[in-house]
Amino acid sequence: MARLLFAAHDPGGALMIGAAAAELIGRGHEIVFVGAGPAVDVWRRDGYEVTALDVADDPVGAMDVAADAVIAGTGFSGFERRVYRCAGTMGMRCMAAVDAWIHMKPRFEPTEDAAYPDVVAVIDDTAAATFSAEVGEAGAGVELVVVGQPHLEAQTARLLEARGRVRATAEGPVLVFFSEPIIEDFGRDARGYDQFEMFEAAFRALSGAVPQKARFIVKPHPREDMPRWREVARRFADDTGIEVNVADATAEALLAEAVAAVGMTSMVMLEAHLAGMPSLSLQLNRVSAANPVVDETARVVTDAARLPAAVDGFLEDLDSKRPVHSRFRDALEGAIGRFADAVEKRVLC
Repeated sequence: MARLLFAAHDPGGALMIGAAAAELIGRGHEIVFVGAGPAVDVWRRDGYEVTALDVADDPVGAMDVAADAVIAGTGFSGFERRVYRCAGTMGMRCMAAVDAWIHMKPRFEPTEDAAYPDVVAVIDDTAAATFSAEVGEAGAGVELVVVGQPHLEAQTARLLEARGRVRATAEGPVLVFFSEPIIEDFGRDARGYDQFEMFEAAFRALSGAVPQKARFIVKPHPREDMPRWREVARRFADDTGIEVNVADATAEALLAEAVAAVGMTSMVMLEAHLAGMPSLSLQLNRVSAANPVVDETARVVTDAARLPAAVDGFLEDLDSKRPVHSRFRDALEGAIGRFADAVEKRVLC
């Protein structure tokens, strides 16, 4: 059996490849974890021992272990791209997993110290086509393999079970705004809005329509500034009289508790959909559809004039289980096994 080195920085990639770790270990493989930033906490929460690096570190030292192949995430920090380069330098084949359908180009943007992996694992044929279109000739030598989304397969099963337990004892409706680093990653002008504007618009609109016992929570992305969010929530409470808790709990724990998800274009909105939850996506004055997956699964509002009607429809959905789009059901079915098969057949060959 093989020894695999798992490496990631961004949480999405860490979750996707980490979801297949138990399956690969069960097949007799050994896994060594090397992480930076949010990936470290993701894997440690799952009970794995992780060598932690700074995001700016060259990972070659930590990767200098006897391993047969590298399985990596993808992200925007540059860390993962340095991992691909180190794997090639050290003579190890490398597979990188794309946990979403969007932003292929920034995940594989060529830099002086970066390279491409041998194999890129994507969720479905749509994601494969997006990779080819955005990366172009630069990624022509990369082998694409469709594996589904292992994290979402495992996450959905856990959520459906947990929501039955938690909601049976809930005292009042919980509404969670799942933020994302719009300002940090793209800048307000690129989207037409930022996370703080959408948070305020959403909770102002919802506060007058939900029961008084409802609780409002903000879940910042791991790469966002928690102290800044606490200050924003405090000012919001002073201005409106509405208390908002800024949570450091996992998205999974909050999805288990919430009656619905509110946000922008985060993949957490898809997780809510897969659990049968209604979701409200605010993208007021948006420049373009940043994540078409959310447009297919959430109630999306791009015009402030339409927000009151959208909120009314959203609240009518709260007590109903939403049907899951067939496209995304297909991406989940057997994804963990398909990912493990890709490692064995496309990387360990």
